[in-house]
Amino acid sequence: MKQHEWSKSKSEVTDLVDRQIAAYQARDIDAFLTFYDKDVRIRQFDGSVMVSGLDGMRGFYEPLFRDSPQLNARILHRIAAVTTSSTRKT
Repeated sequence: MKQHEWSKSKSEVTDLVDRQIAAYQARDIDAFLTFYDKDVRIRQFDGSVMVSGLDGMRGFYEPLFRDSPQLNARILHRIAAVTTSSTRKT
């Protein structure tokens, strides 16, 4: 993989995270949910499902967005890695 290809992929990944954080900061529930699969699950530490599906996400985050005026998220540190594989054929 060439350096510029890796940088582009890394940029795409970091841009995705930045857009998700921006939707969270703006409390834009519709934009925020576009970053999740329809079958999303949020689990407790013990493995039990706390939130299931996009409707569950909406039910969890709408009140949080509405009732938390100090709600804030930011990225303190970022590590972005792109994995590649290489196959040599003869």
